[in-house]
Amino acid sequence: QTMEQLQRLSFHDNLLSRLPKSLHEFVPPEPVGSPAFRNSGSKEYADLKSQVRIKDADVAAVKSVVMTLVGALRTREVTKIDTEGDVKKEGSDDEDIMNVIEPVVTRWSREEVLEMFTYAVLENGSRTPTHCTRLLDWYKDVFPAIIPKDPAEAAACYALIMKCITAFWRLSGLRMQITTQAMIVREILPVQAAIDHLFLACSMDEDSHTDSLSCWQLVENVLEQGMREARLLREELAGATKMGNAERAAALQQQLAELDGKTKQLFVSIFKGLFTVFAKTPTENFKRITLSRTLAVGRRYHEFLAPYLSEIEQAVSSPELAGSVQQVWTLLR
Repeated sequence: QTMEQLQRLSFHDNLLSRLPKSLHEFVPPEPVGSPAFRNSGSKEYADLKSQVRIKDADVAAVKSVVMTLVGALRTREVTKIDTEGDVKKEGSDDEDIMNVIEPVVTRWSREEVLEMFTYAVLENGSRTPTHCTRLLDWYKDVFPAIIPKDPAEAAACYALIMKCITAFWRLSGLRMQITTQAMIVREILPVQAAIDHLFLACSMDEDSHTDSLSCWQLVENVLEQGMREARLLREELAGATKMGNAERAAALQQQLAELDGKTKQLFVSIFKGLFTVFAKTPTENFKRITLSRTLAVGRRYHEFLAPYLSEIEQAVSSPELAGSVQQVWTLLR
């Protein structure tokens, strides 16, 4: 954690130059972009990465590039197995089967372009959080241009962005937290998409951030923000009701209901992810830790959760989680 804090404030190379060599092994390595783009020598990725910059930023040019790439033709080298024996691998005794590299013409999908652009932003903004936030300030409008309007397709794109963030910063939970929060604040990424990915999509992955301090700081930040907004709305609603402003009170009541619904869904994802970890982990000690963490979340936000405990319990319940869910809910009631 100390190295993560230092890396947050300093360039990676500068950090290595100032620390003694005996500490270099504890410094997380400098992150790199997606191997799928870097290793293949993708000209498109190199060109896009060179245009996504802070100095002399040209948002219109970058947006034009990414939208031109969507659906554009490209040629990839694909390894296929030749079973006809027409081509022999030199120095091999097996004449019947061998690998043949063939060029295949395909089209760039919207998801591939979004992944490529996200990695370009992450890689160019990796030096410090300031670099990243400045790039996001410049290019935040490019993301909506790539992401489709259909809710289901958009949800898949948001999940892809979170997958890129967690993969890029898999060795630095703090930078994962900072980058995710920066995207949430700029409305590039919905809060629900971030929580769903951390607690549902990758809660059991080897490189998961779910158990990291940074992940829980991110969770607390978004939940506290929701609680704070709800309190302000309730205070304003009470004032409007006292003044007899029925129209304003109705509008505030609608906003409060929508906010409560979104916050409730966040808790559903958090609890479901925790219960999934509890059910799948083979270690009893880690089961107890997960159960304690689940109780801590429930007790800390019990004031909000109390009216919705039955709904959330029903939403997270499943046959394999029944025992742990019942145990926690008994303690929370």
